[in-house]
Amino acid sequence: MTITSDTYNPVLMQYTSFQKTINYYKLSSKKIPGYASSQYTQTPREKACIKPFELQPAAEDFVFNLEREKVSANDTWNVNAVGCHGVESSWFTKGKCRERKLVADAMQGAAADFTVSAGDNFYMDGVKNPKSAHFNQYQADYGQGLKLMALGNHDYGFHAAGLLTSRFPFLSGIARAYHQVQHTYEIGMHKCAGWFMPFRYYAVTLPNAVFFILDSNTLPFDEEQVEWFKSTYDQYSGKKWKFIVMHHPIQQRGKRNKSKPDSQYYLPSSSAQVPTLWNELVYSVLVGAEKPIDFIICAHDHFLHVDKVNDFPGKPYQIITGGGGGELQDISQGSSLGAFKQHGFVNLAITANKVTINCMTIELGTNALLPPHSITVTKS
Repeated sequence: MTITSDTYNPVLMQYTSFQKTINYYKLSSKKIPGYASSQYTQTPREKACIKPFELQPAAEDFVFNLEREKVSANDTWNVNAVGCHGVESSWFTKGKCRERKLVADAMQGAAADFTVSAGDNFYMDGVKNPKSAHFNQYQADYGQGLKLMALGNHDYGFHAAGLLTSRFPFLSGIARAYHQVQHTYEIGMHKCAGWFMPFRYYAVTLPNAVFFILDSNTLPFDEEQVEWFKSTYDQYSGKKWKFIVMHHPIQQRGKRNKSKPDSQYYLPSSSAQVPTLWNELVYSVLVGAEKPIDFIICAHDHFLHVDKVNDFPGKPYQIITGGGGGELQDISQGSSLGAFKQHGFVNLAITANKVTINCMTIELGTNALLPPHSITVTKS
């Protein structure tokens, strides 16, 4: 691999998004420990975080390039994608994610250039600090290799009883979410086996692809993130394959339905409640951005599911990879492309003109990794 840029001067810890969240809740500003100023200076430790994985920022916009030497037209990038696979970080979740280790072992046996997480990295309520021992457990389970991390609702603590009943549940949650960001800098990628979350949202480019890792927990009211996505998309619109990685599907295929709206878990208690599903708000924001996408990698529903969303710009394939270890859930809408109420993960083989989606499932009872269910997408 080769580094595409030796410059690294991004304003990584901008407080604008956080400040907007504070203003949205009409609360006094309180900066998170570790982010002392709006102008962020890289330390030698942080330089060491990036270099072992040959990942370098392209500009001051949370975009990073990942390239290899001698890239040919037939060069293949193998990517593993998993979600809802979190390390059990609370005493009351013990045993609720027992199949996580089976999936983690299977992933380590499937060679990949890097892994993307679609969130819910820690059950049930994230981590309490950026040096939590639960990061060590994550490293032990998922091994070496670059991991591009996204945030899920449980990483914010949305589903912890103490936070749901508190006066300001989202503020408590965003502090916990930032612990996973800060871990990238506090500990360093060289010590945490490739944990990479430079901000709540960021992008990574390959020669023929770009991955937009978004924070779907805040997207419907996070104006700065939406503007970042649109402007960054325009910069890299020439990439053939465009991926979004985020926690929430744009179309639900599982247990959540309109009779049980969940937007109250994400909106502040002081605001007028929106009687709808959170994913519908995420969908509306992204449709409004008018940026065609090829693939949306997500989780939240605890199963594997692939289908095509024809009423979204680009008619993307929605890949739900929520079978990472959490208790399995029922599938409410099947798909001719693949729907599996099983634990597992998704492997992507990306070339210049073709992407192969491999659904890797674990057989119930025997715990054996089954042959992949494959879907091939081509583009001239």
